[in-house]
Amino acid sequence: MPHLKWMKVFHLTSITGIFLLSAISAGQSDTKPAAVVPPVTPQIPINDDLGKLGLEDLMNVKVGGGTMPLRAIKDVTASVYVLTSDEILKSGATNIPDMLRMVPGVYVAQIDANKWMVSIRGFASRFANKLQVLIDGRSIYTPGFSGVYWDQIGLLPDQIERIEVIRGSDGALWGSNAVNGIINIVTKGSSDTQGGYFEENVSTYGAGDQYFRFGGAGKKQDSFRISARTNRIRTSEASEYPAQDGSQSSWVDIRYDRQLNRRDSLTMATSWYTGKLGQSTFMPSLSNPTQIVDSRFPVSDFDVSSTVVSKLSENEVSELKLNFNHKIRNLPEASADISTFDFGYNRSSRLSESSSLYFGGAFRQVEESFGNSSKTSFNPTNIRPSTYSVYAQFEKDLNSRTQLTLGSTLEHNAFSGYEFQPSVRILYRKDPTESFWASASRAVRTPSPTDTAATILLGIGFDQNSGLPVQIIGRTNGQFQPEAVISGELGWRKQLSENLNVDLTAFYNSYSNLSSIEFVNDQIVMDAIPHIDSNYLFRNGKSAKTYGLEASFTSRMSDDWNVTGNFSYIGDQFSLKQGVVSLIPLEGLGSSGSVPKWQANIRSSWNLSDSLKLDMTGYYVGANKVFQRSSYTRFDTRLAWTFNDSWQFSLTGQNLFTPGHVEASASFNEIPVSVRRSITLQVGIRF
Repeated sequence: MPHLKWMKVFHLTSITGIFLLSAISAGQSDTKPAAVVPPVTPQIPINDDLGKLGLEDLMNVKVGGGTMPLRAIKDVTASVYVLTSDEILKSGATNIPDMLRMVPGVYVAQIDANKWMVSIRGFASRFANKLQVLIDGRSIYTPGFSGVYWDQIGLLPDQIERIEVIRGSDGALWGSNAVNGIINIVTKGSSDTQGGYFEENVSTYGAGDQYFRFGGAGKKQDSFRISARTNRIRTSEASEYPAQDGSQSSWVDIRYDRQLNRRDSLTMATSWYTGKLGQSTFMPSLSNPTQIVDSRFPVSDFDVSSTVVSKLSENEVSELKLNFNHKIRNLPEASADISTFDFGYNRSSRLSESSSLYFGGAFRQVEESFGNSSKTSFNPTNIRPSTYSVYAQFEKDLNSRTQLTLGSTLEHNAFSGYEFQPSVRILYRKDPTESFWASASRAVRTPSPTDTAATILLGIGFDQNSGLPVQIIGRTNGQFQPEAVISGELGWRKQLSENLNVDLTAFYNSYSNLSSIEFVNDQIVMDAIPHIDSNYLFRNGKSAKTYGLEASFTSRMSDDWNVTGNFSYIGDQFSLKQGVVSLIPLEGLGSSGSVPKWQANIRSSWNLSDSLKLDMTGYYVGANKVFQRSSYTRFDTRLAWTFNDSWQFSLTGQNLFTPGHVEASASFNEIPVSVRRSITLQVGIRF
C-alpha cells in the first residue's frame, strides 16, 4: 500500500524532527528564563480597530514575517493589499472567498453553496491555477491541478490576523504558480487567543455554524490554542436546475508556540478537516447525453507542520519549516488521494546599513493516486513527482530615497525540468507621504497531472451528416510545457491629505505557452452504441496579453467614520500560435473575457459608540461575456454590539437589494446556483 509507505516516512520524519528540536532546546538553553525575541521592526498592531488609527498609521501597517522583515505597505515594491482582522470581522464574511471580495483586482464568483472561483487579473475558473495561496507561508494549492479547494479552508475572523494579497507575479520569491498573484493568510499566534470563546451563527441559508476556541499558557513561555468548527449549509434555491449542493463540514485545529531560548522560537500546528459536499453535475454519456448526477461526496484533509525561527544575531534570522499533508476527495468526476511532504529553509542577512540578502531552498515530495470515472481517467493513476528549488533576493539602497531589489528562483520539477524565474524591482520614496515603484518579472505555472496524464470527456454532441453521437474527448500526451508570464508593473502611493490615502497600480502581462485544446482527428467506434470519438489534445497553443489599472483609497470622514473603496479594470487580447486551429467552444474558459472588465466596491465603517458599530459595503461587478452573466450589484451590512466585553452580537445582511443572482458558470460541468439574499445572527461569548 503506498499510504503505508508514506506514513512510515512521516513517522520517521516526525521522530527526527522531535529529536532535532530537543537538541536545539538542550544545546542552547540558558540557566535564566528564556527571553522573548523582540520583533525585527516595530509593528503597528494589525488587529487594532482601523477606525482608531490615523491615515499615516494605515500607510505603515506592516506586511512580511518569518525571515522577511516586517515593512510598511508604502515601502513594498509590489501591488499589495492587506485585509486586517478588524476589516474581516466587520465584513461579516465567514469564508475566505467572501473576504477576498473586498480586495481590488480579485475576482470572486460563487458557483454553488460550497464552490467558488477566485482569480487575480484574469483566467477565472473553479480550478484557477495561476495563484499561489498560502496559510502562514505554507502553500495549500493542490498538486493534482495546481489550484485551491476553497471549501476546505474553515478559518473564521477570530483566527485570522491578516490576509496579505499581492497582485501580480513574483515567482522570484514565491516560486511556481505565483503567476498572477499571491494570497497569504496569516493566523493569530496562540498567545493572542488566550481564554475561551464560543460563537454561534444562525442564518437563513445555514442549518448551523458553531465555533469554539480555547487558549492557554504554560510556565516556560509557551502557549497553545485548540479550536473546532462545524458548519452545515442547506441546499440552494433552484435556479436553472434544483442543484443538491448542501454540505456538512467540520474542522479541528491545534497550535502550540514556545520560546525555546533567547534566539529560537517554535511553532507546531495540526489541523483536520472532514466533510460531505453536495453537488449536481452534468455527466453526459452515450446512452443519456443530458444526464445530471446528484451526489454527496466525502472529503478530508489532514495537515501537521513545525516551524523554528532563529534570531542568529541582530542581522541574521533563519527559518526551518516541515509540513505533511494528506487529502482525500472522492468526487463523482474523479477521486484523488494526495500526500505531500514539504521541507523549507529560509535565511535573511543584513549585510550592511544599505543592503540585505534573503536566500533559501525548498523540497516537495508528492504521492498522488487517482480514481477513474466515466468522465475522467488518468494514465498512470499513481504519480510521485518531486520538486526542489533555491532562491535569492538582494536589496540595496542606492541612496536615501531609492531602493533596488534583484531576485530569482531556480526550480526543478518532475514534468518540465528546470525553470528560471527572475525579477527586478525599484522603489523611490519622494517623501514620507509619497512613493513610486516599478517591477519586471518572469513567473511560470508548472504542469500538473491534469495537464500530463488525464483524459477528460468534455461533452456529447451529434454529427449532422451521420446522425451518430459524438464524444468530445480531451487527451494529454505528456509533453505539456509550463505556462509563463513576463510582467511589468508601475505603482504610486500617496497620502494626499490628513484625511485621504490613494494607491494606484498599472500592469501589463505577456503570457506564452498557455493551455489550448486542439483538434486531432475523428474516429468512428463500432461498439454497443456506435459513435464518433472527436479527439482533442491539450497543448500550449495560446498566448495572451493583459493590461489594466487598480486603485484603492481610504478616507477618514471623522474620528469614528472611515470610508474605503477600490476599483479595477482589466483588458485582454488572446491569440493562437501559428498553425493552431479548430478550437472547441469550451476554450472560452480561462480565456478572453473570463473576468469582468470592471469591478468596484465601497465600504463604510462607522463606530456609533464604543460598543455599537455599523458597517456597510456596496459591490459592483461588470458583465461576464464568457459565462454569459449580466452585471450585478451587491449590498452587505453588519450591525455589531458588544456587551460587558464578554458578549458580542451582530446582525449581517448579504445581497440585501436582490433576492439572488447567478455569479458563475460551470468550470467542470457542475451546475451553478443563484447566490441568494441572507440574514445571519451571530452570538459570541468570551470566557
